[in-house]
Amino acid sequence: MKIAIPIDKDEGLDSKIVNHFGRCLYFLILDYDFNILDKITNDSIHHKGTMLPPEFLKSHQVTDILCHSLGPKALQRCKELRIKVYLDPLSQKASEILEKYKKNILDEADMNQTCKEHRK
Repeated sequence: MKIAIPIDKDEGLDSKIVNHFGRCLYFLILDYDFNILDKITNDSIHHKGTMLPPEFLKSHQVTDILCHSLGPKALQRCKELRIKVYLDPLSQKASEILEKYKKNILDEADMNQTCKEHRK
């Protein structure tokens, strides 16, 4: 079981969270003891890969995503793949959203919370 956080620059837990989940350059990967396991390059379809971001993360055994926001199609695909998504648009750094996740104060995302610009 692994946690993914979208980032553009690797600064460990001080990494800033990217606003657009699927277009980040990297995903910070953590285990359930909140240890950083890896930083993986986002090789999804948005970066000339062949998989959608949820499918790409599933191929890396990701079970939970912590991010600012994502579109309805991405959230639906995450649900189909049994990846839980937790949204927090206020956290700026990976450490901040992770702390909220640890304290169990983030709710699992629903369709009403997806990016408005992607709901058309």
